[in-house]
Amino acid sequence: MLFASGNKMSPFKNGGKMSSVFRDGEMIYKSGPKIVDFATGTDEEIAAMLDAHYKGQININDYWNVGDTRVMHLNAMAAGTGGEVHVEQNMTMVIIGIEHDDLTTAINGKAKAAITLQCREFLGNNGVAENGQNYGDTGQYADNPRRTWLNNTFIGALPTTIQSLVKTVNKKNLANHKDSTAGITTQDKAFLTSYPEIYGSNSYKYYKGSEELEGNQYPYYEISANRNKCENNNGSGGHRSDTIWWLRSPSSYDSDAWMLVVSDSVVNNNRSEITRGIAPAFCL
Repeated sequence: MLFASGNKMSPFKNGGKMSSVFRDGEMIYKSGPKIVDFATGTDEEIAAMLDAHYKGQININDYWNVGDTRVMHLNAMAAGTGGEVHVEQNMTMVIIGIEHDDLTTAINGKAKAAITLQCREFLGNNGVAENGQNYGDTGQYADNPRRTWLNNTFIGALPTTIQSLVKTVNKKNLANHKDSTAGITTQDKAFLTSYPEIYGSNSYKYYKGSEELEGNQYPYYEISANRNKCENNNGSGGHRSDTIWWLRSPSSYDSDAWMLVVSDSVVNNNRSEITRGIAPAFCL
């Protein structure tokens, strides 16, 4: 049975599968999943809770929080756009947003993905990856080979059950390097985060976008220290001094330049052939 606690309900007692809520003074019973922590539940239990959320039986926000983590095993990933290879590794995934991203197709009337996850560190164990190639003066993330790699190779490296839970979401993108008024939307299963999704408002002279054009800041990154990432060391942080990782936002500095996270308060840009970290994100 559930017991009301303020405006939130506490988890099902003893892992039970029957809950009760009060509605207009009347106790109403409904079935529900076993409630588990995001970190320790099995993949199948995680799937059941997400299914119940999309069916309206529970609200996932009552049980999981931004900042919750879960270690997932990633299979080895084949060469990407620059020929890098990522070895088999455990990766800590962190919830960066809850009901933040727009589903491409609504589920039972729900327009938002339940949770957005991102690699807490960037892919590691075999060196960092590079963002992609030079796309001339178009600078569209939609045409970026790294985007194809994310939606296929990276997603294919996730655990099988988790793969089945991944949702396609609409991602806003700056249309090119120089235009601060034009945006395009892509449909993605996995993606790089944008400059405003990490830092919020625009304060960098070589970036012409905005939250309106590339998405609102994820709550996880409102805490500036969370922007710092390092190379993954089988589920934990590495010891590299180079913590720079790629964003999907094009930079106005040049036609093949893209934005980078340098630290919690510093952004920069670089040409696409430069090797920097990759921290994929996806929604369940």
